[in-house]
Amino acid sequence: MVAEILVDAMPRALSRCAVLTVVSGFMLLNDMRGTALAQPSADVIQDLEHAVAPSSDAACPDPSLYATSRPNPPGEPTVVGLGVFFQDLTALNDADQTVDVDAYLIARWRDPRLAAASRGTSSAECPVPTGRLWMPQLEPERLRSRQTFYPDRFLVDAEGVVTLVRRIFAKLSYPLDF
Repeated sequence: MVAEILVDAMPRALSRCAVLTVVSGFMLLNDMRGTALAQPSADVIQDLEHAVAPSSDAACPDPSLYATSRPNPPGEPTVVGLGVFFQDLTALNDADQTVDVDAYLIARWRDPRLAAASRGTSSAECPVPTGRLWMPQLEPERLRSRQTFYPDRFLVDAEGVVTLVRRIFAKLSYPLDF
């Protein structure tokens, strides 16, 4: 699926509003092992694919609403939309079979605990609640090294859809066949 995600200024070259077209997928996170998971419902997919409109006027959720448990009830999967926007492929090493990338990782999920109609069609840009709110753990496979130079962006809209944007510089090992 292709989703358009509107994000405003990231430091460096993205100093103006930009529409990033990313290839996205869905990941179902569930505490039940070995259970077949159904396709996400249409309303969840629609929520995760709508444009993000950051606003400095939108209020962040009350931190007392944060919880480290998954937002869905036990036994029900949490749908996480994932997107990767490759800014640059900085190095390709045939001998080491590694690739160095500069990429934006975008994760979106719905957390009804954070919903607030007062945000309207806007998303509040909030401090990242590390350790205080459930968030999917995102790590690329075959990761050799990772650096982050910019802070993560954490946005929440009126429906409780959370958008986490992370820019990383990573070295990944990959069997390359040249």
